Amino acid sequence: MKRTLAERVVFLALSAALAVGVWAVTGRAACSVAAPYQFPVQPGTPEWVEMSANARRDACRLPTGLAERMTSEALLETALDYPFNASMYASSDLEGMFGKRAALAGNGALAELVTRPDAEEVIARALAAPAEAGEDPLRGVYLETFCAWLPELSRMAGV
Repeated sequence: MKRTLAERVVFLALSAALAVGVWAVTGRAACSVAAPYQFPVQPGTPEWVEMSANARRDACRLPTGLAERMTSEALLETALDYPFNASMYASSDLEGMFGKRAALAGNGALAELVTRPDAEEVIARALAAPAEAGEDPLRGVYLETFCAWLPELSRMAGV
């Protein structure tokens, strides 16, 4: 049975609408949080000093389900702001596996970021951007580390 032009147009319009709907639900709509997470306590504050080490780590965990809803850019900024990033470098093993495991264990933003297909591109853009006045001097070091470790971190995350 031959379809009329009107039937074909309606079919194509409905197919396009369905495709856009699927993209919205599974793609960008799922990553609706564009702002980096602000950790509730920061090193150097009175609250930080009064907390135990375990309480500090617990306070710096992302709320359940937040990382999955964040854009890759917001995840990167949150990962860079994670107060325990320096623990990545507290390793004496030759392969740096302890540091890589430490990076993924507590930094939920980094753990989610390394599963994203655009992680390398987002990190590269951040590396190419000029430093801003007053920026944490360790930001560039952390970015370079994330970039260098990305393949291994992705593999460790099961990607």
